[in-house]
Amino acid sequence: MIGLQIHEKKIIFSILLAFVFVTVLFASQTQKGSQKNIKYFYRISKFPTLYPDSTLVRFDIAIPYNDLVFIASDSVYKTGVKFNLFVTDKEYNAVFEKNWRKKVEADNYPETQSETTFCRFDTKSVFLSGKYKIILEAIDENIGISEFTELQVKIPDQSKKKAVLGDLLIYPEKHDFSVENYENFTPQSGNTCRTDFTLLSIIYLRQPIENFKTEAIWWGKNREIRQDSVWCKQDGNFLILYRPYSIRDVPQGLSSVQFRVSGKEMKKTASEIQLEVIKQVDYFDEESIDDAIEQMVYIGEGAAWDSLRNADTLAEKKKWFNRFWQEYSPASDSLKNPVEEEYFRRVRFAIRQFDEGDIGWRTDRGKTYILYGPPNDIQKSMDSMMRNMEIWVYNNIEKQFLFVDITGSGTYRLMRVYD
Repeated sequence: MIGLQIHEKKIIFSILLAFVFVTVLFASQTQKGSQKNIKYFYRISKFPTLYPDSTLVRFDIAIPYNDLVFIASDSVYKTGVKFNLFVTDKEYNAVFEKNWRKKVEADNYPETQSETTFCRFDTKSVFLSGKYKIILEAIDENIGISEFTELQVKIPDQSKKKAVLGDLLIYPEKHDFSVENYENFTPQSGNTCRTDFTLLSIIYLRQPIENFKTEAIWWGKNREIRQDSVWCKQDGNFLILYRPYSIRDVPQGLSSVQFRVSGKEMKKTASEIQLEVIKQVDYFDEESIDDAIEQMVYIGEGAAWDSLRNADTLAEKKKWFNRFWQEYSPASDSLKNPVEEEYFRRVRFAIRQFDEGDIGWRTDRGKTYILYGPPNDIQKSMDSMMRNMEIWVYNNIEKQFLFVDITGSGTYRLMRVYD
């Protein structure tokens, strides 16, 4: 691995900070590069109904303020957004349409750059079994640019099933849906959890089922990491399945969670969602913070870093971990440090993508991805010895990294850096 001197690490942090501002605050550039499209988040969820040949489909759309263009007017900032939803069947006949229009005002410029405040739209409709095409369109009224998304959705015929389980959703905060009506709350459009949350699904039982059992299974790194009971509220033949979670108690990082349902003479069924837990360091256990400190080795420097590496107690580690990242935070929001989050997002990606016998973040390609982000281009070929090689091209730093699979086992080594 190539070592980094102190001045090189400062350059890396400058690149990382610039990358965060480009991707977090000014994401989704058009191909022309002159204006930006609207970035929006959507979730399309399917739930059972009383009728075996139909499904309730719920659409939830969210647009962050920082992806709209605001214009200063008097003492406020103003913008407007239109959102159109079209659904057609396989013969392209229109079967559903919904249109929204919303005026948005912000009291100050920092609010216009908010990621946590959203323009939200939601609706639901019942669809017969079959194939459908869904078109989503968002239009920023200040610049007149629209962003399209086209999706194909299949609604299955559930008539032969004894029990039909709906999709798994995430609701912000902890809820007791035995006394609260879930329809009064909006599920998250994204799968990132930074605070307490509740998972919910709905199952329809066409007939009573003996030995009915529900459980929540968490998976991470191809192994089961926890198992929880699922709480139920009955509403006729419908069961509302839910489980509240404290952010303090769930594993950090990316996990797959299943609500699994089984019973006598019933085929086991499950609904699954991937979610990413991003904790404040206050919620880290000793193993989590030790892993994070080890993963920071590529950028660690300075007095805060030295104190962090030498800290003995969990409290001291948390203190100096925060102190280290505060030096590189462009935001005052205590819940989010985009530079820190981007760094560990790259670590998690490297772990998943570059598993070469060693942990992905330790590999040469993993290290390069963590320090410089995704390359502008990857050129794959073979060298004169018929070994696979990759050249990663970074336009922003005018560098190219040559990786070669020396042993033919899929382990790529960094052989050269071209300026």
